[in-house]
Amino acid sequence: HSNVHTPGTPFLSEFTKHLEHFVKYKISTDPKWQNLTIVFSGPNVPGEGEHKIMQFIREQKAREDYNPNLRHCIMGQDGDLMMFLE
Repeated sequence: HSNVHTPGTPFLSEFTKHLEHFVKYKISTDPKWQNLTIVFSGPNVPGEGEHKIMQFIREQKAREDYNPNLRHCIMGQDGDLMMFLE
């Protein structure tokens, strides 16, 4: 298939560029986006998406203002399923 969705392919490189532009545009023009914290970890950052999300959650849990009642369930499109219920 010509639209291979893997890091390093022309399709994903172009998609990433457009997604970064979209996020910057929304933050600068949409009031609903201006008070959000957006974390973008694209294909130029090594690792599977689920693992990068898990690392982000671990870092958030170390903060003093973290809500210990939060629960997370992460499912990847490739069939991986991770549950983080500490």
